[in-house]
Amino acid sequence: MMKVEVVESTLVAPSEETPRRALWLSNLDLAVPKTHTPLVYYYPAPATAAPDTDSADFFSPERLKAALAKALVLFYPL
Repeated sequence: MMKVEVVESTLVAPSEETPRRALWLSNLDLAVPKTHTPLVYYYPAPATAAPDTDSADFFSPERLKAALAKALVLFYPL
């Protein structure tokens, strides 16, 4: 089993303005119990980098935070 050491905990906000409206849940969403699956999947860095990327910063915290901030805009308010 892999050992994980938490070095920093941070809150990542969406990179752009998100809609300020209520989104209603369906009856099925309301009926299913709320659960949280505490899983994180890690993948190895690519052996060879694409021409427009730098494989050295594959797991850069700043790069991961920026990607999550962009994803939060598209998947708001999940």
